[in-house]
Amino acid sequence: MSRSAVRVRSSAPRFGAPSGRFLFAALRMREDAWNMRCMPDACFIMPHYREHPLGRRWLRAAIASLFAQTDDRWRLVLVDDASPDAGVRVELNALRARFPERIHVLYNRARRGPGYCRNRALRYAARLGAEIALFLDADDTAHPARLVRTRAVFARHRRVDVVYSPFRVIDELGRTVPAARLSPSIRQIQSALRRPPTGEDVWLEMGLRSGYVNLTSATSVRIALALRQPFPAYHVSEDFHTWMRYAAAGRRFYFIRSIPAGYRIPSGVRGSHSRRRMGGEFYRRKARVDSEGFEIALRIAHARGRLREGQVAELRRAFAQTLCRLLAEEGMTRDEVARMVSSIQNEKNIQSSCSLA
Repeated sequence: MSRSAVRVRSSAPRFGAPSGRFLFAALRMREDAWNMRCMPDACFIMPHYREHPLGRRWLRAAIASLFAQTDDRWRLVLVDDASPDAGVRVELNALRARFPERIHVLYNRARRGPGYCRNRALRYAARLGAEIALFLDADDTAHPARLVRTRAVFARHRRVDVVYSPFRVIDELGRTVPAARLSPSIRQIQSALRRPPTGEDVWLEMGLRSGYVNLTSATSVRIALALRQPFPAYHVSEDFHTWMRYAAAGRRFYFIRSIPAGYRIPSGVRGSHSRRRMGGEFYRRKARVDSEGFEIALRIAHARGRLREGQVAELRRAFAQTLCRLLAEEGMTRDEVARMVSSIQNEKNIQSSCSLA
């Protein structure tokens, strides 16, 4: 055999055409790298008022859930609403001193309510350069993947202004609360989340079918929209009032089912803090606040050309019917519901308190 006929095997590795799995992984890495460059800056927004003996423990759990985030590029703006316990300021100052680049603490001189606290924190976050805000109450917890998945949605979908998720109810020790112990209002929200409102003009879906669905601690927003539509000065249903205006003034709502928040309801309690504090007056105030929020959302949508003139009166009637149904589901009698809704409808010149911010 001639020398020229001898095959010499190369010791260099041979590369064939890349497999589909390799291509997919490479494209995913490229997409992830692009998303990392384009990810908007984010701040968690936390109102704080210490009134429960376990409040310190719950705050630690809330902050621990931030440090457990799979994306560690976050900051927290916490506004203490004049907590009466003098030890709170010492505790929060120590927390801020330990994490000065990550945790920012502001103090109100007098109690102003959670809406005011969120508005103040939003303005501060905007000065820090944040583009998105993730709301988290001081007794609730965030899912570990909340930030990374929320951020990705905002980066990929430029027309999305609000992102929200479901929630699980936890007790004072962080244990999941059985469905049998939940109030009708909580079960109603969880039922509505089987078909969560998404897309544009979600305020109509919320006002006419689902009612309140996005828990504050499960909601995130582009700060530009939040600054244009601040929380009102109410201490009940101020978040639903705000969500309807977000939907009317903004663009799309987006739902992520895989990152449920932990919503804390201590043992022996069946509803929200507002229900416990206000008792029988709660539903009357909620009905008035929700009616105002829907009315303002309606006016915003009409001014933007999203509604025809003839639709306005029809939508008001439809909202009143929905309000009657939701109040009846909370256990109010037909006469009680009729009197309450009639009283609200007879009020003239609904005024918004959003200007306080």
